[in-house]
Amino acid sequence: MEGFIRLRVPLWVQRLVTRLLSVTPVLIFAIIYKGNEAKIESLLTASQVFLSIALPFAIIPLVIFTSDKKIMGEFANRPWVKYAAWISTVVLIGLNIYLLFDEIIGLF
Repeated sequence: MEGFIRLRVPLWVQRLVTRLLSVTPVLIFAIIYKGNEAKIESLLTASQVFLSIALPFAIIPLVIFTSDKKIMGEFANRPWVKYAAWISTVVLIGLNIYLLFDEIIGLF
């Protein structure tokens, strides 16, 4: 957590802050939906669909940058790792596209 700003925070404070940041939205929506499990489950499903849409924007640059010898130098992916990463990327994106269409069709 120090990073570039060299902020030193005790580990228990880091854990408390991250837990509160992750739990607070859940509590807010549980209060808004008055504990209605069906609505909360629907919201959870929608969040997962959003994450599946966002995944390619993270994984594609990751594979590109970690495979580039100009950027990574000697730590760049070996050819077999690069090919395995691209195959995994294509499979994951394909599955997420399937999930997206399945969710959209389920709405109607």
